[in-house]
Amino acid sequence: MGTVKAIRCDFRMIHGQIGSAWIRNLNANKVVLVSEKAAHDDFLKKTMVMAAPPSCKQVVYTVDEAIEQWNKDRFGPGTIMIIFQYIQEAYEMYNKGFKFPYLNIANTTNGDDMKHVVRTCNVTKEQQEMLLDLLSKGVKLYAQGLPEESQADIGGPLQKITWE
Repeated sequence: MGTVKAIRCDFRMIHGQIGSAWIRNLNANKVVLVSEKAAHDDFLKKTMVMAAPPSCKQVVYTVDEAIEQWNKDRFGPGTIMIIFQYIQEAYEMYNKGFKFPYLNIANTTNGDDMKHVVRTCNVTKEQQEMLLDLLSKGVKLYAQGLPEESQADIGGPLQKITWE
């Protein structure tokens, strides 16, 4: 059974900041990527492998595969960073039994149907509802792009967003 050191939501998945800053800072030797999209795209999986240091194993799961692996052996041995591509995947994992205590929402997409929360975190109304539900269950929500940055609370600003 491994040790989970970070749980992050980042639509870019594994990229330069993850490889050069987070993995090294956490001394992680495994990245568990939960992405319905990447799990079914061999090319995307290969590009994720190239972004992480060679010493760091990467595995890509669908939500259901990740839940199965978590229940089996807590993602196996190692120092682990978990990355969800989308808020929906984190929410689904939580509701299927992976009860994480915090979620770093580092990078979300941006669109006309979204509202800005903090830093690089934007949400749709549906995502806001999911995050407010997690917040009500005691999950700490914050945005932190790099390890040396401070954590910006998402909970307070998220509760202030209104939709017309």
